[in-house]
Amino acid sequence: AESSLQKAVGLKPKIPQYYEMLGVCEVQQDKLQDAQVAFSRAVELAPEDPYAYYNLGLVYERQQDDKNAETAYLNAITLKAAERKFHLRLASLLDSRGAAGRALLYYENYLQFEPDNAFVKKRVGELQKGVKQE
Repeated sequence: AESSLQKAVGLKPKIPQYYEMLGVCEVQQDKLQDAQVAFSRAVELAPEDPYAYYNLGLVYERQQDDKNAETAYLNAITLKAAERKFHLRLASLLDSRGAAGRALLYYENYLQFEPDNAFVKKRVGELQKGVKQE
C-alpha cells in the first residue's frame, strides 16, 4: 500500500488526501519522521483540513514533541470545534504535562459532546479539586 501511495503522490503531488493516507501508512510502520513529513505536506496543501492537523499532532505527540502537538491540536479545534476527539486529545496531552487548568478546559469541552463519559467526568472532578486548591 505504501509504495502505491508513494507512486500516487509522485503522479499527483497536489492531492492532500494522498499525503494523509501515506502518513497513516508511515505511522503504522512506526516511520514517524516520514509520517510527519507526509502530514505536514497535507497541511500545506489543505490548511482548512482539521484532520490533517490532528494527525500531525498525533505524530508529534508520539515523537514527544508536545509543543508542536499542542499547536496542531489547537489548529484542528479552531477549524472544527465540534469534533470531540480533538478536545479529548489536547486535554490528555495537557494533563500529562501537568497543565491542569488548561486540561480541565478541554476536558469540559469534550463533556459537552459526551456528557456520560465516566472516565472524563471523574478526571474533571479530580482536576477541579486540584485547581481550587492551587
